[in-house]
Amino acid sequence: MQSTRCITIVVLALGCASPAGAGAPPAKPAPAAPNATPESARLTKEEAFRIARDEMRRLKVDTEKYKAPTATYNRKQKTWYVSYMGKEPKPGNHCSISVDDQTGKARFKGGA
Repeated sequence: MQSTRCITIVVLALGCASPAGAGAPPAKPAPAAPNATPESARLTKEEAFRIARDEMRRLKVDTEKYKAPTATYNRKQKTWYVSYMGKEPKPGNHCSISVDDQTGKARFKGGA
């Protein structure tokens, strides 16, 4: 009798337990990797970096004075913005290169 009651309690407890994940919010998609190229971009982030680097060299800008560049993509403007921050923190010690995603044309903008 005692063992039957124990088995009944265990069966009821297990039967009432929620299946794994029931009641839990749906899983969110994993965030994009930081170096991922946006789906709407024609150029990859690496290509934007290369075009910006080539433009800096063409203009004879000493890239050794800058930290590693960062790149962001503006979907509305279809443009990559590659930013260079100077290693020495002082006003105007930065520059950026905009890279048109459709044409690959680069434009330099110096620090103010």
